[in-house]
Amino acid sequence: MFILKHIRKLILVVLAIGLPTFIYLGFIAKEPIFEPEYDVEIGNQTVASIALDTLEYPILSKKDYPEAYAYLKRMVNEITGAPEIKYAKLFKYDSIQVIQRDDVLNAFCTPGGYVYVYTGLIKYLDRADDLAGVLGHEIAHAELRHSAVRIQKEFGREKIMENPSDPRHILTVHKAGYKFLK
Repeated sequence: MFILKHIRKLILVVLAIGLPTFIYLGFIAKEPIFEPEYDVEIGNQTVASIALDTLEYPILSKKDYPEAYAYLKRMVNEITGAPEIKYAKLFKYDSIQVIQRDDVLNAFCTPGGYVYVYTGLIKYLDRADDLAGVLGHEIAHAELRHSAVRIQKEFGREKIMENPSDPRHILTVHKAGYKFLK
């Protein structure tokens, strides 16, 4: 009987602490709890996946288009040289890639600042300022760590829905190797 009382108390404490934590992480948090270095790790994995899918993401060769890449890199460097850019030295903004798809008017930035722009968008835009605006927008996504927050929310939701009363879920994020912000 004595042991059951302690187990019940432990379960109540875990639920009292764990459930609100996962609700916060899964539904409310707007700031990532992971270090920005985690974004770079996720970005590296994303870049590797993109490189493998040459049909969906045919990357223009930097060797074949050195002027285009130099132009884009100068533009990105000017944007990331602004004092408001916190992760200029950590994130990989200068590794911009061009995807040869004239049918796509888009650009994106992976976690960790890997910027991609489609040839369709470059050809569609009339002025360099328009392209700089798009690149600045994508860099802002990385700076605000939108992907990290989205991953955190999805991870939190998944764990809540899986089994909210399981005390092991409190340690799942930590055991997965993620580093928490200090």
